[in-house]
Amino acid sequence: MYKAVVRSSKGNYSARALVGSHSIGLAWNHTGPASDRATLLGFAIHRFDLTNGTETWIKGQRRFPGQENRGENLETRFAPIQKFRWGDYGAYPGHRYRYEIHPVKGSATSPKPRAPVVLRVDAAPMLDKGVGVYSNRGVSASLAYRLKFEKAPQDLAEPKRSQAFAWLTRDILPALLAFIDAATAGDELRVAIYEFEDDDIIGALKAAAARGVRVRIIYHARAGDGQTIENAAKVATLGLPIVDVIPRTNVQNIAHNKFIVHRVPDGAGGLTAARVWTGSTNFTRSGLYLQTNLGLALEAAGVADAFSRYWELLAGDPDRVTAKQLSAALIAAVRPTLPQGPTLHFSPIAGKELLDVAVDLVSDAKELVLISSPFGLDGQIITAINANSADVVEYGLVNTTQGKMIKLIPHASSRFSWFTTPNWLPELDGKPWDAKPLGQHKIHTKLIVVDPFSTKPRALVGSANFSDESVNKNDENAMLIEGDRRSTAIVATEFLRMFDHYKTRAFIASLAQKPDDQYLASDGSWTTPYYEPFRLKFRERQVFAG
Repeated sequence: MYKAVVRSSKGNYSARALVGSHSIGLAWNHTGPASDRATLLGFAIHRFDLTNGTETWIKGQRRFPGQENRGENLETRFAPIQKFRWGDYGAYPGHRYRYEIHPVKGSATSPKPRAPVVLRVDAAPMLDKGVGVYSNRGVSASLAYRLKFEKAPQDLAEPKRSQAFAWLTRDILPALLAFIDAATAGDELRVAIYEFEDDDIIGALKAAAARGVRVRIIYHARAGDGQTIENAAKVATLGLPIVDVIPRTNVQNIAHNKFIVHRVPDGAGGLTAARVWTGSTNFTRSGLYLQTNLGLALEAAGVADAFSRYWELLAGDPDRVTAKQLSAALIAAVRPTLPQGPTLHFSPIAGKELLDVAVDLVSDAKELVLISSPFGLDGQIITAINANSADVVEYGLVNTTQGKMIKLIPHASSRFSWFTTPNWLPELDGKPWDAKPLGQHKIHTKLIVVDPFSTKPRALVGSANFSDESVNKNDENAMLIEGDRRSTAIVATEFLRMFDHYKTRAFIASLAQKPDDQYLASDGSWTTPYYEPFRLKFRERQVFAG
């Protein structure tokens, strides 16, 4: 049975897992005497996939001096993990796993895994109780991609091209196409989209219209905008009646939504909203394949109806002032009807409602804040981060264009914050490493997750960036999910997958200045910073291992 957080202990060791669908965060702790840590070489992880009957030792890059062929992964029973946290980012949704986390003693030349602490985990299903949470891999610049495909997808011949695209999009495109394909004759699909370019999605909507589904689309169409030209050309290929094609021309900045409402017959001659697809994913090659992105499908009539009413609001193409008034009225009307569901936010709106929620989330955190903010953070959110309790660990992912913003957040040497940007590692030791990065703005998911290990975690997700412009000038949507441990765990572990990916590349790139750091310690000295209070590693061990 699925559990978002799983714990276990054995002797002087304990372990905890945060369980997503494709990604499972593992952490462990040593609670025995310091003298025992003096001979602790690290940890080896033996993973058993009990669903398909396979087993493997987790592998890593760092090794002891004398273990050659750097660049080739080594099993952790020979080159143990000298950390108290690791991520299994190759799990399968719904599979059952057993992780044996072995302390490693002995010597660098003869490491000896000892009796393990064992975690038994059921990976989360992507769809449960009407809520689907989907993500893509969001990284073409990776060793895994290069080893599988070598070239950019468009440069490959079939079937490799299709395989490369499928590997990159993973869940998002299949889930989105399935959402569209579920509409049958007599149903209606209401689409609101910023970037409308992908031929697979266009084909699915054309097929829906051909089988009797009414397809209606609002698209970004501000005058003089290059995206408007692209959108108009692609929307025209749908061949929809003119009444069902609604250019959003009066938006002050950008019509940034990416959602679809599925309406079905209500039995009384009308239609009622049944499901909604939303998230951060534009209908483009970049959005589906090359950036980090998130998609959510909710089979919740109340939530879907709220989005449907928001769509109707936008279909009138209101100007900025009118849109703000209508959004405020809609929010006031729908929130009381969703006491057990997510708290919905629609923009544009007067004031800083969504930003106030983000500030409250950061300020209320007890242990851990995860932030993916592609295009920076509003100043009041940065202030909240800097004012946070010293007990709170804060991880952030932003694009490389946000270097100046990162400098406004003190580094981990003075507090427990660590923000990183996408890092490309073209080679290691003169050998090719990552594939070439494709496109720009690798980080595109917009999320804040707070205390995912707790019984009442919270996640703020959607299309909205955490900026004043996003709240006051754009068409946007976001939702605050509270207490849904499965959904929050999936979102949090996918964030950690990308955070660890880029943080590791930054570390490898730094080895040119600190070449000795490439090697594992030959004794337990590596544990020292994990047991020194007021160090980031100390607090990370406490937060993740519990």
